[in-house]
Amino acid sequence: MGALNDFIGIIQDELQPFLFRMSATPSGIFVSNLRATIVRDPAQAAEPELIPREKFLVEVHSHLIEIDAALTALRSIELYVRRFPYRKTSITESAYLRYHIENYLNEVYLLKERTLVLVRRLARRYRSDPILQVLHQQSEILVKAIEEILAPIVRPRGDHVHQRRYDDAALAQLSLVEYAARRDPELAPAYQLMYRQIRKEKRLWIAANNHEIEAAIDDVFAILMSCLTASGALIYPPGLR
Repeated sequence: MGALNDFIGIIQDELQPFLFRMSATPSGIFVSNLRATIVRDPAQAAEPELIPREKFLVEVHSHLIEIDAALTALRSIELYVRRFPYRKTSITESAYLRYHIENYLNEVYLLKERTLVLVRRLARRYRSDPILQVLHQQSEILVKAIEEILAPIVRPRGDHVHQRRYDDAALAQLSLVEYAARRDPELAPAYQLMYRQIRKEKRLWIAANNHEIEAAIDDVFAILMSCLTASGALIYPPGLR
């Protein structure tokens, strides 16, 4: 994720004076909020006083960190489904696999929404800048590309989340055979074979999705970098320069 990391780095570089101001003195915001946490008195917590540039940077940075966290979660789930670490607990293999598949769909959905929000908000902030009209053109292309790539993956999540549990035919069959194997030990070998096959299929599906998702997100931030930075520095929106 080179372009995303580069963009985060540029925003963090711009935020350095603000972060230093918050923490450099005993009355700094970090120290004040730490003190409020220790004495358990939220009333002592201080709100940072932000100038307009800092408000813009903090908003963008929060979106970037959420996007990066979602991508990290997708990579982690790819590793989680490789093994089942809870054999001596009441957690079953099929429940463990289902949990991570459902969580995967949720994280892809969050990634899609967070990325779309950031792209649209940036386009809105720079819309009065005649020099960056290219951003408005590119933002519509980016939104369409994100939707086309991520929407098919998260569609099952969108269908089930407010109405019923996520329905996956392979996982449903696996749960059924797992239940039967608990009642009849002779079915255990057949269940284990089925479980390993389905787990492999899901792992490969996640890996393929992650590869496509990371490439798409990298393209998004490569375009944002080309529009919003010059010589490694951020071009601020009109009114903040």
